[in-house]
Amino acid sequence: MKRIFFALGLALSIILGARAFDFEEPPSHSPYLVTVQAPHQVRLLDQDTAALENILRMIGRARKTMELEYYVFNPDRSGKLVLQALIKKADEGVKIRILVDYYSHGVIPGLDGFYLTALARHGIELRYFNVADLLEFWKVGFRNHRKLLVVDGEEMLAGGRNISDEFFGMSERVNYLDRDIWIKGPIAQAAVQGFELFWNDPIVEKPQKPEEPVFIRSPHASSSKRMTTRAQDEADYRARLNAFNARIAATKKTLSPQKSDLELRQKVAERGGAELAGSPVIPIHSITLVSDTPVPGAAARIVTPYLYRRLAGATKSLLIENFIFMVKDEEKDAFLGLLQRGVKIDLLTNGFGSEPNYMMAELENSRQNMGVANGMNVYCYTGPPPADRLFSGPKAIWGLHTKTMVIDGQDSVIGSYNLDPRSAWINDEGAIIVNGSPEFARLLEEKTRQRIKNATQMNPDGSYVNGVHCYSTGRIMTILLRPLVELFSDQL
Repeated sequence: MKRIFFALGLALSIILGARAFDFEEPPSHSPYLVTVQAPHQVRLLDQDTAALENILRMIGRARKTMELEYYVFNPDRSGKLVLQALIKKADEGVKIRILVDYYSHGVIPGLDGFYLTALARHGIELRYFNVADLLEFWKVGFRNHRKLLVVDGEEMLAGGRNISDEFFGMSERVNYLDRDIWIKGPIAQAAVQGFELFWNDPIVEKPQKPEEPVFIRSPHASSSKRMTTRAQDEADYRARLNAFNARIAATKKTLSPQKSDLELRQKVAERGGAELAGSPVIPIHSITLVSDTPVPGAAARIVTPYLYRRLAGATKSLLIENFIFMVKDEEKDAFLGLLQRGVKIDLLTNGFGSEPNYMMAELENSRQNMGVANGMNVYCYTGPPPADRLFSGPKAIWGLHTKTMVIDGQDSVIGSYNLDPRSAWINDEGAIIVNGSPEFARLLEEKTRQRIKNATQMNPDGSYVNGVHCYSTGRIMTILLRPLVELFSDQL
């Protein structure tokens, strides 16, 4: 039921969310839009295990402070490794703050109040973004979708990955390929300043500490008579107390390295270390950080107008890899305008084989058709090669979660920004732009083209060039319902 209310809130926020680019971007000295012209080092993190190993190594290098900000932070296999590494550094005196979104995936986050208590024992602070009642659809739809890790104000990580198994190729059900960027240089200080603005905003709250159950007698709703016997109430109390103590014990166990955790850590170090060794560190001299504000409302969105102004400057080519392509209104017109000016656009996104949500796949399909009909090259991902599925189950679905662009072979965009109405006008998003670096742009394009090899190109009629298509009962139902859904979500 919680997920249903959450989904309704998201749907209503999408319907009400579209706006035109009718406000000025913030000045370049704004903490939400910072361009630094200075030497930096960057590394593209394209492989799942390398990405996790990089996070663990960053944590291991911390001496003073760490800021972590994620939409999803689950204490699963990968999340446990991160939490255990954080606790080790906290016990060494490093100040650590974690900010997570409260309704990631429509449920209370994985780091609940029990983790608040357990982490606090080590001096780690935990806070939530936008704690809202599920019935407050006008409020619950506003989520913090940013992903950020900053160490000592000197190095940072940004991109599309959350802290959860499916973003590191470790889920037995659904996994997502993604992409992050590691940066060392003064832009990290700007990231810390932005984190501070979120951390101290009234929309951010401390989780509630779980209260130990107390024994109560259950009165009848309409009289002073008891509905249950004392023995029944005592049994209920013992059950609640046992469940409470079990959660405390389970949380402590998660934070304490077990044999299986140590074995997994060794495997991640071996494979991830080898992958990192093959991932070059590239010097750059201009970098931009752009972020939305913690204030809800379309007028407070900063990333969308800035990104589309950058896209409008494209003269030759635009290479996109994105989790979703469901642009509408001003965003749709912006892409059509580029195509009409002769800009070559190649898009790699999810298709019916990599999007487990049938309705989402259908809505995306209509936008993909629109792109192809106007000259865009659209490639729908079909999954990685078997060699890249080391930690996942053999039957797991693989899709894309990436949010990257290459503009004219010069400028590279990596962030949390999806090409859909939520990222455009509702969620808090963030992005890094590497300015004027053909070397980094070539690397990002090469990695995207490699993934295109595991994709199928779309024909103008919505079918795929190699004939692979999806006709299931679920898809037939969504085809029948799509006109109604598109009418109400303004997708037509």
